[in-house]
Amino acid sequence: MWARSRPLSGTTRPAPPAKPQAWNCCNNLLRPAGKPGRAHFLFSGGKPLHRRATSAIMKKKQKGRIQMKLGISYTPKHSTPDEWAAVLADLGCRAAVCPIDGSADDDTIDAYREAAARHNIMIAEVGVWNSPIADDDAVREKARKFAKSQLRLADRIGAACCVNVAGSTGPNWSFGCKKDRTKEGWDRIVESVQDIIDSVNPQNTFYTIECMPIVPPTSPDEYLKMLRDVDREHFSVHLDCFNMFFTPDRYFWSEDFFHECFEKLGPQVKSIHAKSVRLTEELTFCIREVPIMESGVNFDAFLTEVGKLDPEMPVIIEHRNSLEEYKDALQYVRERAAALNVPIL
Repeated sequence: MWARSRPLSGTTRPAPPAKPQAWNCCNNLLRPAGKPGRAHFLFSGGKPLHRRATSAIMKKKQKGRIQMKLGISYTPKHSTPDEWAAVLADLGCRAAVCPIDGSADDDTIDAYREAAARHNIMIAEVGVWNSPIADDDAVREKARKFAKSQLRLADRIGAACCVNVAGSTGPNWSFGCKKDRTKEGWDRIVESVQDIIDSVNPQNTFYTIECMPIVPPTSPDEYLKMLRDVDREHFSVHLDCFNMFFTPDRYFWSEDFFHECFEKLGPQVKSIHAKSVRLTEELTFCIREVPIMESGVNFDAFLTEVGKLDPEMPVIIEHRNSLEEYKDALQYVRERAAALNVPIL
């Protein structure tokens, strides 16, 4: 249910207990003067928000409630960048996945960036979807080269983030193996993220790792540790809570788990995936991805948590099989958000 591939034209991407510690910042580009590292202010033991961060939050709140930017993981058939943006805008989308990859020339990238701006669409994410930590040298180097190319694209096109999975040392790039859960596997993940960010030195975007059920990060706390260990200003959070429903407690008390995710990670989140899951009667414990309308977890609680975030947050509905299914999902999310008084642009 978590497999990934880059979207093709006209197609959708195939699906593949401690009290939470609140974050101490609202923007991971802000840090106390004279402090060189990012971890210093992210993990400051519960000290008050930095003054500039607090001021930024208050100014935002004075302007009224923040509105999420809803979009879909679907690239419509199009002949020009403006046509691409116009189709999405006609659907009511205000966020989108990047429709091109890093092989595009600068003029093409700029044309898509400008088309998105004209139609008031935020490019939420540039996907990578490979394993920069693979044991196979050739596979690993190819994956890192592509990840760096995608991060450069995200930086030039102005995407909210570039997103990948942590990867796996084993043969399946997203499924994981025992080694991935060892110190050696963890250290390789940290080093790979540092290498990708340091090689590109992005200024306008963030490299992020999608939460997963098997490969790290599999919990909010594991994501916090990854942020601390990587310790790069342009490493942040892509949040997919639904990939982390793999225990009965998380599933049956989903509203508590959503709250934990957003309380711990919320201010660092750059983009969010929206979908849903349901527990089946298959043994042993089988969670399957389902349309949002058939959710087995508390989707209203998820939307409520999104509505608490301070940025204009891109929320991307994913893993539907057709444009019609995406339209149904868009309508459902808008209806539930309206009922919950969660504004959507």
